[in-house]
Amino acid sequence: MPQPPQIITVKEPSLSTNLAIVVRDWLKSGVRSFEGNLQADTAFCSDAFKATFAESRWGKMIVAVTHIHKLLNWLLGLGVPAAIIGSYIKFVYPIAGVTGTVIVVLSLLVFASLVTVRVTRKLYDKTVDLSLEAQGELPVLRSRVETLEHDLGQTAQRLEVLQKRFEPSLTMTFEPEKEACKQFFPRREVTQYRVCITSPVALKDAELVANKVTIGSLTHDGLHLRPRHDRQEQGTKRVALKPFKTEAWDVVSDHSPHGVALTCIKALGLMPFDDGLHEFELMATGGDSFPATKIVNMEVRDGRLVRFDVNDGRLSDLPV
Repeated sequence: MPQPPQIITVKEPSLSTNLAIVVRDWLKSGVRSFEGNLQADTAFCSDAFKATFAESRWGKMIVAVTHIHKLLNWLLGLGVPAAIIGSYIKFVYPIAGVTGTVIVVLSLLVFASLVTVRVTRKLYDKTVDLSLEAQGELPVLRSRVETLEHDLGQTAQRLEVLQKRFEPSLTMTFEPEKEACKQFFPRREVTQYRVCITSPVALKDAELVANKVTIGSLTHDGLHLRPRHDRQEQGTKRVALKPFKTEAWDVVSDHSPHGVALTCIKALGLMPFDDGLHEFELMATGGDSFPATKIVNMEVRDGRLVRFDVNDGRLSDLPV
């Protein structure tokens, strides 16, 4: 026999259920709206303000409110507000009625509005206070910046003076292609190596000395070298220089194959070098100029000078 059709009865949601769903959706939309407004209000703030505000009491309060919003969303997901509203409709609504319910809802809305206005007002006042404090510190900061700029200007001037003080006005050069720096005397079979010195101002006491010269087992400093064309019996230590007129000093003489010697003034005589690598310093001074220095690197092999270079640098410590 055919089975009788089954009748499915659809139960209409109760008033409490519908009202709970409406209130839940309203609370969710309110929470999202508040969080969106909070993010929009703080988006314009600078990083420095955010960092300062985060450390303040109100910043911590905002963090707490954010956590409360997350908790509220979680409770909404569990249906807790809906259960509360349902219980209210089941147990309180029959006693309070429509009028009492309207009064309760309006009271809750007014209370929430008052709390929101109070918190917003305090946050606004705190923001204004921070802004005023920042404006009050601006003159102090500007004064400090001006002081720093003034100090930097003075420091730059001092550095410029020191730079000029430590820039030697004397110029020492070695150009082996020029006869003034490298000259061969065929009759005596001697090759003389020299350096040239130039001054932009007139000097009466220009001199050239060799430092850190190792002869045998001894190291010598302050050995006065002989000026070119020196004819004095005791040797000339200091020479007068005219502005931009070059003067040459003998440094090393190559008496191949008899040996290589440092050309000092006649009172000191020739100082022969042993075979091997040698390095010493040339220092030119005169007037108030800071000393000009060069480093000589040379190699002696079998009594012959096979390499002679003059490079920038210094070996001795100079007093400031």
